[in-house]
Amino acid sequence: MFVLDGRLVFSATDLSSYLTCGHLSALEHRRATEPSSASPTGQESALSSRYGLAHEQRHLRRLRDEGLRVVELERPDLRSSDSITEAVEATTRSILAGDDVIYQATLFDGTWIGHPDFLIRRTPSGAVPIYDVVDAKLARRARVGALVQTALYAELLEAVQGAPVDRLVLALGDGSEQSFSHASVSAYVRAVKKAFLASVGVTDPYPLPNEHCPLCAYDGQCRARREADDHLSLVAGIRKDQIRRLESAGVTTMTALAAGPRPTVRIGPGTLDHLRLQAEQQRTTRTSGAASFCRLPAVPGRGLAALPEPDGHDVFFDMEGFPYLDEGLEYLFGWVTAEDSAFHALFAHSREEEGEAFEAFVDAMTEREAAHPRMHVYHYASYEPSALARLASRQASREAEVDHLLRNEVFVDLYRIVRQSLEI
Repeated sequence: MFVLDGRLVFSATDLSSYLTCGHLSALEHRRATEPSSASPTGQESALSSRYGLAHEQRHLRRLRDEGLRVVELERPDLRSSDSITEAVEATTRSILAGDDVIYQATLFDGTWIGHPDFLIRRTPSGAVPIYDVVDAKLARRARVGALVQTALYAELLEAVQGAPVDRLVLALGDGSEQSFSHASVSAYVRAVKKAFLASVGVTDPYPLPNEHCPLCAYDGQCRARREADDHLSLVAGIRKDQIRRLESAGVTTMTALAAGPRPTVRIGPGTLDHLRLQAEQQRTTRTSGAASFCRLPAVPGRGLAALPEPDGHDVFFDMEGFPYLDEGLEYLFGWVTAEDSAFHALFAHSREEEGEAFEAFVDAMTEREAAHPRMHVYHYASYEPSALARLASRQASREAEVDHLLRNEVFVDLYRIVRQSLEI
């Protein structure tokens, strides 16, 4: 959002940010209306921006390769009314002329501004030009925020072309396109806009952590505030509904949860005990400077009791993936063998090399398990088996072998064992 000629102007990104984090909306409002307010201390993911632009350019090349007439427009200077007016007029001329593809259009109704990646003509030459809104997103599945953004572009476009927009299209990071009916989401978007406008300058929710935080330029500020407040969200594994219930019971800090009297609250006794113990370990770590932990009571089949007997041919395995290339590239398979502590690494710089590395690893583990049936492959968290199953499907290779290793519980998740064994 920004101030133009004394009035606030909002963008589709503002609407998406509001759905993600109300505190982010409040910070952006403060930055737009108070010149002396603190600027973000961090930077949004440069890598994500870089590959997002590359994905957009690939889609643009594809449209040109299809022989479509593409008009590429200039983004306006948002500090200048004249620049915005010129960009809007250029977009309008291109729409009325019926150009096949309009790249980087500018749509503005005085309150909302939008820059859809692509407007693609749906009607044939000679007919009244009507466009679909197409937005390029790195994500490999449609997300609510992306649909809301695209629907807002559609609303702004309808006023220019004088006809309804039927389709919203997301060009996703894996090269696929997903199409949605504008009518199916328009009522929801109107409700979100109404709620957003009512909140601007009025509400400022507490900055609870969410999945957007690692990409947010304000992340450092919000983390510092939570630390200074000793906020309950610092307790590892706590949920937002549990925070609300504890706060309603007068427990508002991690220290109060750890060291205060046991609250009467609508949280299961076992879960509450777990949260109190977790908070106690974190508080002790903070005050002592050394990692504090305690063993949890033994439960058959869980935690340390779920560890298999060691075998001299066990394997310790890790994978690394790069999410910004098409469907993602699993570029490193690394493992250590117990008998000789040898490290094995298979790198992949292309889809073909990924398939070769995947097959080589699965073949090695299949042969090893056949020769040593008591061996296991240890990994940390669920990424490795999930990635192997995904690769078996994507590469259409080694499906039976991967299925055998998974069904016979050759893979052992050490993260789950740690979580079930310790408070740390």
